[in-house]
Amino acid sequence: MILMRNLAGLGLTIVAMIAMPAIAVHDLAIAQEIVPKPANNDNLRTQEITEAVYLKQSGYDRLQKADIQGAIADLQKALALFQKWQATGGERDTLNFLGEVYLVTGQYAQAMPYFEKALKIAKTIAKVNNDPNNDPDVAYTLQYIADVYDKQRQYPAALQVYQEALTIFRGLLKAQKGDRQSLLVSESVVLSRLAAIYFKASKYDLALATYQQMIPNADERSDLIGKVQILNNSGVIYANQTEYVKALAAYEQALTLVRSLCCYRGDEAAILNNISSLYFSLGQNRRALEVADQATKIYLRLSTEKFAGLKKTEIELLHDILGEDNSNPTLTSRGLSVRATVGDTANNDVVVKAGQANNLTNLAHLYSNSGKYNEAIAFFQKARIIYQEIGNDLGLGITTDNIGSTYARLGQFEQAISFHQQALTQYEKVRDRAGTGVALSNLGRAYANLGNRNAAIANYQQALKITREVSDRSTEAVVLANIGELLVQAQQIEAAIAYLKQSVNVRETIRQSIRMLPREDRSAYKQSVSYTYRTLAKMLLEQGRVIEALQILDLLKVQELQDYLRDVKGSDRTSLGITLFAPEQAVINADVLSLSQNSAMSAQIRQIATQQAANLATSRSLLTNLQKFGDRAALFYPLLFEDQLFLVVVPAKSAPILKSIKIKSAEFTALMRDFRADLQDAGSNDVENSSYRLYKYLIEPIAAELAKAQIELILYAPDGQMRYIPLAALYDGKQWLVQRYRFNYLTALGLLDMPPPKSSQQLSTNQPKAIAAAFTQGQIQFAIGSEKFTFTGLPFAGLEIETVAKIFPNTTKLLDNLFDRKTAISEFENYNLIHLATHAAFLNGTPEDSFVLMGNGDRLNLRELREWRLPNTQLIVLSACQTAVGGVLSSGEEILGFGYQIQRTGAKAAIASLWTVSDQGTSLLMDSFYSQLQKGTDIINSLRQAQIALISRPDNFQHPYFWSGFILVGNGSH
Repeated sequence: MILMRNLAGLGLTIVAMIAMPAIAVHDLAIAQEIVPKPANNDNLRTQEITEAVYLKQSGYDRLQKADIQGAIADLQKALALFQKWQATGGERDTLNFLGEVYLVTGQYAQAMPYFEKALKIAKTIAKVNNDPNNDPDVAYTLQYIADVYDKQRQYPAALQVYQEALTIFRGLLKAQKGDRQSLLVSESVVLSRLAAIYFKASKYDLALATYQQMIPNADERSDLIGKVQILNNSGVIYANQTEYVKALAAYEQALTLVRSLCCYRGDEAAILNNISSLYFSLGQNRRALEVADQATKIYLRLSTEKFAGLKKTEIELLHDILGEDNSNPTLTSRGLSVRATVGDTANNDVVVKAGQANNLTNLAHLYSNSGKYNEAIAFFQKARIIYQEIGNDLGLGITTDNIGSTYARLGQFEQAISFHQQALTQYEKVRDRAGTGVALSNLGRAYANLGNRNAAIANYQQALKITREVSDRSTEAVVLANIGELLVQAQQIEAAIAYLKQSVNVRETIRQSIRMLPREDRSAYKQSVSYTYRTLAKMLLEQGRVIEALQILDLLKVQELQDYLRDVKGSDRTSLGITLFAPEQAVINADVLSLSQNSAMSAQIRQIATQQAANLATSRSLLTNLQKFGDRAALFYPLLFEDQLFLVVVPAKSAPILKSIKIKSAEFTALMRDFRADLQDAGSNDVENSSYRLYKYLIEPIAAELAKAQIELILYAPDGQMRYIPLAALYDGKQWLVQRYRFNYLTALGLLDMPPPKSSQQLSTNQPKAIAAAFTQGQIQFAIGSEKFTFTGLPFAGLEIETVAKIFPNTTKLLDNLFDRKTAISEFENYNLIHLATHAAFLNGTPEDSFVLMGNGDRLNLRELREWRLPNTQLIVLSACQTAVGGVLSSGEEILGFGYQIQRTGAKAAIASLWTVSDQGTSLLMDSFYSQLQKGTDIINSLRQAQIALISRPDNFQHPYFWSGFILVGNGSH
């Protein structure tokens, strides 16, 4: 996996190069002179010191105008005069100014002696004034010295001296000595410098804590732009910690505040760059493009020269390339790592240029992720030139690294290595540990592509050590996956699985941190990393390690629910990620080169995986829940990969069954679509054929094993579009599958919790307290987004209600206007059987789009189902709902979401339909279903017998359109 980084450098004027308040020009510097002067020289002395004062000020002014030689000439003359008359205050100030000249021109070795001399004088003056520990001039000079250490990247020394200066400034503030506003500015500047150093050292917690200390200071000074910078920099740090929710919140606050101010468009664009980078990190390319485009437009207006950003036509082209699916999954970098950085800029021109370079970098990423690699390299090169021009060494390193990654995508690996090595040198120059880790990872990938396994592993292992050191979880996950892939190529499967497991676990920690982001962002991140999850699951299945594979795929299923509903917390099992056996833990801590295919460690992993599979928490929980359904129940989990279909069966009382069938994903998906289309067409004569074709893939390969295990009940845990397919309607050439088996749908295994029902709640042994509600007449129209709905009353729904009331006399009936939202939410909890004969739609999109229609026109959406509290409810029946409206088969997440929401209400089971079924046919099926329940038959068997009853009729209701659309979700064994 190629790592590409983005310098979303703030471009904010956080700290000017001449950051501290100008050192005061002391009138003739007489007040601070400490050596007596001869009386007969008073006039000459006054005249020459006055001249020195003006020369010093002239030198300072020339420095601000970048007249370096003129500044040095004036300051040297001033220094000579101050030294001649032993005017120590003026001498100290001039030494500081001379040092500053060399500091801003990058001549650090020449600058330091001037500052050291100035500090010695400042301390002497402070001592004479009996205040050696609270002299602002000592603090200012210390700050200059710390700046030199900072620029020389001697960070420990810089930190120590900055802290000394900070202590003095804070002491003066506490003692209320000196100009408070000036001291507050100085405190803020020092804190920002400290935070920047902590950031460079990847000590993100310390950097963040330091920025937080700046907030009261900014508030007291009403420094709104300072507040913007603090929020923005905090967002940068959160982003580098992969705390994307916090990062986005900080960026949005900064953006709102800066837009409320005048004349800070460059800062606004810099924040937009950072937001764009964050969306890259989430794999959300379309959103990144939209935000980058906003920043581009600002830079076009700010630039004094033509800014080579994207033209409108190029932006539109990128939108077309990315398309509705966000990006081409074959081109998207699965290991995308985009890193923002804290800026340290000198003036507004540099701010704008740095921002332009960052923006070009973002746009280059878009081209790269769209498969336009040559265009991407061109944009990276433009950004690189700007970084060189303004002396932004870190930006230069990041962009050079990105150029290397793009050459790698082009398959030009020698070129890639050259640029990655240049980037590595640059990162080491600026002591950027996180960047060093990324460059090493990219070098490893390039060497791996060239077949140089040893060089690849050496670089990967160095990268892994650094990413763990700096807590760069995103890059760590990529490096682990890359090592796993390399080990797969070397046929070291057990070792590869260990690394891929750990990669998944690291990514799970990141996914936990983005739970509150918008659905499309979470979904994009899931898509960008799911390759590793599914690759690992497939490898485990190929090794026969079934339970571990299910554990991994269940994490994706839980994430689907989280993406759809937002408030799915999983369980103790899912939050722990994937179990690593002790020898696997040893593998990921070992020297990779020392591993071999036949090593004792690999054998030990195979042995322990076999022995401990049944002891995994997932396995124990699964078997416990399975056995609640009886000895003849089995979990059926079909899994479709790109070129293979796995059929996983876990019987309650025997070993798991695993079958693998070679079939292309596209071919199998076409079979499902044909079958679904035939099911929904009551006049179709092809349904048996399309059903049989699917049967030969899904059931025939395991039929003998199911018979041997005497399986009667199949607990169906479908994956993706298989959720739209009722297994009951598969045809074996002689009969429908419902005539051989009972069926029960399940949601994610990790969320499965089926306590045994209490006897007092058994529908089979007690007359239930039932409520039956229906929409029987009239017409209701409404729109959800751009989609318009028109529903008419269901004439046979009234018959359904009467049937329920007839069979169960203790039934409350609600028709039309009496059936409203208030009643549904407040009254339903009092019933253990709820029958709703009304329209419902479970739509792909958001939970707010899916709804149950009340008789008076009210709607209860899928998210609001969680408001129901139904701890006593054994069964909810929705007899007229539908999925895949318009024939569009998506991932079936709405069906998964419905099942989970029902589970959360406390209800034990629900019956719903996968398409809009015949009103009359539904009435007949429900009549038979409730008659079976009254006899004491459990819910699963009652539904099966009702479906068989329709199959056995001599009329048109035999077609599976009428009976197979009804699925049972939850625990129907009672």
